[in-house]
Order: sequence, then C-alpha cells, then structure tokens
Amino acid sequence: MPHSWPAVGIHLRQRTGHDFPILAHLSHGRAIRALAAVLGANTDPKQSRLGLRAKHLAGLVYANAVEDEALAKSARNLAEFAGATTSQLAGSRAGLDVHTDTALAYAEAASSSPAQITPEVVAAATKELAPPEIIELTVWISVMQLLHRLHAFYE
Repeated sequence: MPHSWPAVGIHLRQRTGHDFPILAHLSHGRAIRALAAVLGANTDPKQSRLGLRAKHLAGLVYANAVEDEALAKSARNLAEFAGATTSQLAGSRAGLDVHTDTALAYAEAASSSPAQITPEVVAAATKELAPPEIIELTVWISVMQLLHRLHAFYE
C-alpha cells in the first residue's frame, strides 16, 4: 500500500473507481496508509458478503442523510463502479432485489442522528441479511462517518 498522496489515490482509483481526494489533505504517511488500507479492504469485492453495489448505495444513503455532497460524489463513484444504474444513483430502488432494498432501509435507519435502528428494523434486517452482512454494512456506515468527519474538518 502506498503511503503518500497522490500514489494512494492512484492505487485506490485502480481498485475502486474512486481516488478519495480527501486523503490529499493528510500529511502523515501512516495515517494515509491506514485509511487507504481501511478503504481498500472495505471496497474489496472478494471480502464483501453484502455485495459492493448494495454497500456503496448504502453509503450514498448515508452521505445524502448527512448532506455531504463531496461524500455523496464519492459514494456515487463507488456505486457506479460496482454496477449501480443511473436511476439507482439518483435514489430509485427500481430493479433492486429484496436483499439490497433491506440493506438500504437499514442504512437509512443507521444514518440519522440519533440512529433509528428500532426492533422492526432489526427484525427486517435479520430476516433478509446474514449477520456478517449486517456487520459489514454497519462497519461501512462507520467508515462513511469517518470520511464525513474528514470532509467537515478539511473542507
């Protein structure tokens, strides 16, 4: 994993379709490399049980909920690279399977502040998503929160 900008951005763009330009603001190699490793692992199709299209559309749900346009642009780039359609990128759920739709409903509940993960949301999620998928989705929302905080600090 590269440890400086722009090499990290190039590496991530080749793997994910997006270079995460917010990382250009960081000056410490270890921090850049650590965040790049987190982003690389969380966008690796071989490590995803949930599926990257669902995961990145869920990230877009989060970005829209917190009204972070830079983060939404990142999420759209990732989701498009993972196969999301133009209408899905615009918020349409047409053509999504129940699995993905459930993930997006969970993301909506998790994205508000405070989170609205009610017993009904948990019941719906556990009906359609395996525990590792729920964990993966929760971790991804957390990664999106981290990126949102970086955007708020640097931009």
